[in-house]
Amino acid sequence: MLETNDGCELPCWWGIVPGRSEWQAVLNRFIAYGGFAFEIPHPTRSYDYMLDLSLDHQNGVVQSIHVMSFITPGGKSDHFSQDWHRYSLDQVLTRYGQPSQVMLKLSPNPPGPYYPYSLFVFYDHLGILIRYSGSAIPGEPFRICPKLEEVEHLNLWLQPPGEGPSLLELANLDRAVLAQMLPLEQATGMDIQTFYETFREAEAAVCLESPAEVWP
Repeated sequence: MLETNDGCELPCWWGIVPGRSEWQAVLNRFIAYGGFAFEIPHPTRSYDYMLDLSLDHQNGVVQSIHVMSFITPGGKSDHFSQDWHRYSLDQVLTRYGQPSQVMLKLSPNPPGPYYPYSLFVFYDHLGILIRYSGSAIPGEPFRICPKLEEVEHLNLWLQPPGEGPSLLELANLDRAVLAQMLPLEQATGMDIQTFYETFREAEAAVCLESPAEVWP
């Protein structure tokens, strides 16, 4: 299903179309799967990575979808980048075109040894928001390398195009997270068109660069 998405394109997910799919039919289907959370097995850890699916429904119809997948904390995945290839940044940009906006969050003074970042790619006109999260490479400037092999956490928020709340409202992010998000050009000096042309190339080993002084 991760490879084919059941033959549909986002914001459809595994054949579930926000604004159209009947909730009871979806519920019955996932009961047969065993639930809405999936642990991908690993031989030595409790799991290789997790996939968790949440659906909002009203009046018997699925209204929005949130997909969350993450690697076990402190571990590397044997399967994540291969399984999620369809949703790598280059594939998303190739499939859906230039994003309507891109935002970045970076923690330059974290309490631990890692420098977590989140890259938010918006397709407001399509009802798609994708978040890639991982660890930035410290230095001056910081380097953010969103190739799927380096991504540790991936989110998708999906809703019918032109309907519902804004994608940021749909994501329901903490105020602290919202306060730390910057538009791509402010954070890196790169505009959205350049970002699109640069990162849609699958073989481009390119990283975003962001100076520490732009972050509070």
